[in-house]
Amino acid sequence: MMPLMENAHKMASAAAALLLFASGSVAAPTTCGKPMTQSCMQTSPAIKSVATTDVAACCTSCIGNSECASYTVSFAQQKCFLHPGVGSINKGNCTSAIVRVPAPTPAPKPAPTNAKNVLLIIVDDLRPEIAGFGESFMKTPNIDRLAKQGAAFSRAYCQQAICGPTRNSFLSGRRPQRTKSWNFIDSFREVGPSWVSFPEYFKVNGYTTLGTGKTYHPGIPPNFDEPTSWSQDEVGVRCIAAFKKSDLSQLSG
Repeated sequence: MMPLMENAHKMASAAAALLLFASGSVAAPTTCGKPMTQSCMQTSPAIKSVATTDVAACCTSCIGNSECASYTVSFAQQKCFLHPGVGSINKGNCTSAIVRVPAPTPAPKPAPTNAKNVLLIIVDDLRPEIAGFGESFMKTPNIDRLAKQGAAFSRAYCQQAICGPTRNSFLSGRRPQRTKSWNFIDSFREVGPSWVSFPEYFKVNGYTTLGTGKTYHPGIPPNFDEPTSWSQDEVGVRCIAAFKKSDLSQLSG
């Protein structure tokens, strides 16, 4: 469970790699191109699927969708998949083609002056029984090295006996008496809709803020407080949210 907060200057290459498969912005449409038989784009996500194996109809659907850069007709699945980017080509029972080339990745915003990347690792429901916290019987060299180089909090106290309210507390910087979050029902956004959260503070000060795993308790606040706390709404980062929320059953042709 680790929220990852990195400044945009350091995120340029990672963002570019994701945009190849999930950019929502593509160049002007061209033609159906030259369909490639026995070719599948299995690693490219799909923005839409159509129940047809008609290659011409699939191409027309792609041209008519401004977010579509390529398409795959899967004869095994009896579907046409519209892709937001151009993925790698693998041999298979498909016909694929590139309709338009994705637009170039937007330039990253400049990093804040003297900014450093910040990696925060959050763990709950576990005792800190690792060598970095004095337990010699545990062999955890990597996390020990990270604890030695960074700041390991050895006197962290639980704001509430359950994780949802505790996460609402330290990620908003307010005690449960202020957040009114005592259970797995309420969130601090209900009483403080304009409060600046911990990751949001980085975001409004020029950082790209990303989280993975369990940051806020799921649903408290709704949707992990996106996009207020996180940078999915920013140009060049929007693809991360789109890729994360894609229907996994639609990811391959």
